[in-house]
Amino acid sequence: MTIVQRGASGSRAFLAFAAAAAVLAASGADAQTTLRFNRWLPPNHNVQGGVMGEWAKQVETVTQGRVKVAFTASSLGPPPRQVDLAAQGVADLVLGVHGYTPARFRMTQMVEMPFLGATGEKISGAYWEVHRSHLTKANEHEGVTLLALWVHGPGLIANSVRQVTRIEDFDGLKLRVAGGLMTEIATSLGAVPIQAPVPQLYEILSRGVADGVLFTGEGVTGFNLEKVVKHVTNVPGGLFNTSFFLAANPRKWESLSAADRTAIEGLSGKALSMAAGRSYDERDAVADKDLRAAGIRLVTADAGFVAALKSRLAPLEEAWIADARTKGIDGKSAIERLRALAAR
Repeated sequence: MTIVQRGASGSRAFLAFAAAAAVLAASGADAQTTLRFNRWLPPNHNVQGGVMGEWAKQVETVTQGRVKVAFTASSLGPPPRQVDLAAQGVADLVLGVHGYTPARFRMTQMVEMPFLGATGEKISGAYWEVHRSHLTKANEHEGVTLLALWVHGPGLIANSVRQVTRIEDFDGLKLRVAGGLMTEIATSLGAVPIQAPVPQLYEILSRGVADGVLFTGEGVTGFNLEKVVKHVTNVPGGLFNTSFFLAANPRKWESLSAADRTAIEGLSGKALSMAAGRSYDERDAVADKDLRAAGIRLVTADAGFVAALKSRLAPLEEAWIADARTKGIDGKSAIERLRALAAR
């Protein structure tokens, strides 16, 4: 695995790096290289069309046109195969969800834990730092070059059956999950987890295959789920998170000049991670108003419910720490640092 070692100290540096990096890129080769970015999310998705679209423009700018990013018209493979697509050179760039292949990615489940923080932006910045400092030795991204890591905003509960205000309300609810730790969270709470990629969400909810979903506010509105859910419970600090990544084919990445790689690294890493997390936060703020306008019943978990959730889910964190220990990783230190950085 290769990991980008550079990155701005904050997401506001995302565009500021462009000018400085362009100077570094000036000595690069004149030949133009096109990086084929596999697109499986809708083109208007906040990360796909917004953050990655802007990143692609900046890549071309900082490399003075020597490197361009081209998004595919449709996906070259199913969402769970994104790492393989990049490793095998089918695509040069991929965006993926770690939870779609949970057996492959165990250490990234650190950031899927509940109650990590209030914003996707802060958790994402902390995630990039802690992954580099604590988790790289697990080598879970072997075969690709890792460019960014991020999460969405605090995870909530949306369903069409009943308002969820206590642990017992989960009993028997069929909830779609992205996989990974979310599956274990749903099971621990008494729900029935149904794993499915996000493009299938509307179909399984509208057909009654699932009663609801563990998701985000922006996800509910972004995929038009306000038409098929009636109740939403917000959980302070988030009931869960979803771990995302941006990765490149290492041979294609190394084919770029050192100067161009440096320029692109300046746009990636922590800066891009925070920009992606922030895009979810911005959409969540709008979604909250849209959900209310759509007549969705919204409640926020009270202190008693939150305490019950923490008690019920505590063994999951303990199990992850034990799993990390088998890989020579101090999981307790890693997750403590993650929470501390996210709180700042």
